[in-house]
Amino acid sequence: MTIDRSNVENVLPQLLAWSQQGLAVCLATLYHADGGSPRPLGSQMAIAEDGQWFGYLSGGCAEQAIADEGVNAIKSERSYSVRYGLGSPYLDIQLPCGAGIDVWFEQGIQTDHIVDLLNDSVARKVVGLEFSTIQESPLRILRSKTDRSAASSIEHSHFERWYLPQRRLNIIGAGPNVTALTKLAQHADYQVTVLTPDAQTLGELKENCVPSHPNTTPPISLLTSHAQIEHLECDSYTAVVLMFHEHERETKILQHMLKSQLAYIGALGSRRAHAIRLEGLLKLGFTAEQCERIHGPIGLDIQAKTPSEIAVSVLAQLTRVFQARSVPLLNFPKTTDQS
Repeated sequence: MTIDRSNVENVLPQLLAWSQQGLAVCLATLYHADGGSPRPLGSQMAIAEDGQWFGYLSGGCAEQAIADEGVNAIKSERSYSVRYGLGSPYLDIQLPCGAGIDVWFEQGIQTDHIVDLLNDSVARKVVGLEFSTIQESPLRILRSKTDRSAASSIEHSHFERWYLPQRRLNIIGAGPNVTALTKLAQHADYQVTVLTPDAQTLGELKENCVPSHPNTTPPISLLTSHAQIEHLECDSYTAVVLMFHEHERETKILQHMLKSQLAYIGALGSRRAHAIRLEGLLKLGFTAEQCERIHGPIGLDIQAKTPSEIAVSVLAQLTRVFQARSVPLLNFPKTTDQS
């Protein structure tokens, strides 16, 4: 199995690879923090019985110690919690700003569980794992994300770690801005698809864009019909960016995109071009509220001029939009009083 080791936010593919090699594995999850945690709650590390590890829970301060503890959990065939930093018995491990973190070590994970999770993730489903911190019990896969009350107390006996679909970016257009944004979005771990009507842009993309995963290249196609637009995946974890200088190309595409559940729609162009764009959509029967979904001029206002600068501004705006819509990866479900 080929592993994309650039994505430290999802360690499950690496966990599966080691498991399929016959190695016992442990999944370490950051589930509580006091003070300024160097990594968000829900961050994970994959650990193999031979000491290999992948992922980060402290930004480099405690990873080797966490990996060693994961090996101990595997050898002891026990799942348990360990405290690092503030309040920890390990005085030689210090975290930034005096923080303290609690890490749950789950060993004995079945390969079938990981395969099921990854299959659902590839199918763009939100899935999760339920952990119990008070008793030895098998992991339970969760397949529907409901509203939960977030809490930070380690006295809670269960927590849920959710896995969201990878952020996806569909880029439609032509010119050097397309190439610059494609390259930057790939490095930011977006799943990128590109459609361009321009043969020169197509050649530049195939020559300059790095593989999105080892031995693969992002889907890059010559745009020849509107049917290709209609077949683009446009779920709520997807963004679409139009990068045309001939804005008359946009109208039919935007008509389709405004009927989708896209997280973000953006279009390159000046304020005047954007006003004309919106005026045309209003005449076609779209409401002002629908048209407000289109970000234009595209990107954060950083006075961007070059293709690279425009790509930075667009990716920054995408990040802000996705972060505002994001849900916590780690939740503590409400418990009912059984007494």
